[in-house]
Amino acid sequence: MKSKISSKKVKRISLDLGLSTLGITDPFFDENLYKLLKKRSDNFGFTEFESGDLVLRSDPSHLLEGAKSVIVFAFPYYSGEVEKKRSNLSIYCRMKDYHIIIDEFLDKFILELMNILKEDSKELKFKKFADTSNICDRYLAYKAGLGYYGINNTLINDRYGSYFFIGGLITNLELEYDEPLKKTCLMCMKCMENCPGGAIGKNYEFDSRKCVSYLTQKKELTDEEEKIVSRGKSAFGCDVCQRVCPHNRDIDEVAYEYFKEDILSYIGKEDIEELSNKKFKLKYGDRAFSWRGKKILQRNLKIIYNGNDGR
Repeated sequence: MKSKISSKKVKRISLDLGLSTLGITDPFFDENLYKLLKKRSDNFGFTEFESGDLVLRSDPSHLLEGAKSVIVFAFPYYSGEVEKKRSNLSIYCRMKDYHIIIDEFLDKFILELMNILKEDSKELKFKKFADTSNICDRYLAYKAGLGYYGINNTLINDRYGSYFFIGGLITNLELEYDEPLKKTCLMCMKCMENCPGGAIGKNYEFDSRKCVSYLTQKKELTDEEEKIVSRGKSAFGCDVCQRVCPHNRDIDEVAYEYFKEDILSYIGKEDIEELSNKKFKLKYGDRAFSWRGKKILQRNLKIIYNGNDGR
């Protein structure tokens, strides 16, 4: 639908809701993205979490009929306090599951937007997305000007480093698009040198099948994959490439307010061994690591502590 609201006003709604960083881009098939995905799939294949349909992954418009714009939000989650605690969990899954937080924010944003447009709100269409969709949320954020790629394939924002989640809305509302940033990372190669699995290569090459974060979520591991997890020393996820990245030094410790609450930085074997699967879900169901279940977490703990519980 023809826009009766400016992109500036759309961004103001987000700011009023406590989130300062968003960008807008188009929802149409992107040939450059398709070529990047094709090159990666030819070189490294797919993980068990990726769709093999590269056309759909390159074309957000298939998720919403009449799509005209994509509104992309960056949700910063680094507060600094998390670094002061003993941990065996990646920073991204120490707070309440970001999928829940993002979904709640997007609902509030839609409501505010519809209230402003009033009589036209019945014509509005939205499709929410985060990293569970088959589209490439990180690439959409790049196109919307929210960051630039690091060698480790994370997206870097000058204010938040790479510590932010991505969520957004595909909509039939026509809005003015933002431009990608014409910047690159420092290319110091520290992420490549320190990656426990050797997943990072030169020229932005990335073999996600060797990434500790992926392997701690994978159902079954080979002996070699267990060795990589052991080197990573993480029960779930991995922050190594982000910790050594110079772009993550002196960043704003301004986590979105809901990511500052109820921090769980460490989990041991004793915390879960007596729990049934149902009780595990009841206790940890609002954590980003819970979707993989108790057994995967137990396996990872056993690997990183050589069979001990890590107490």
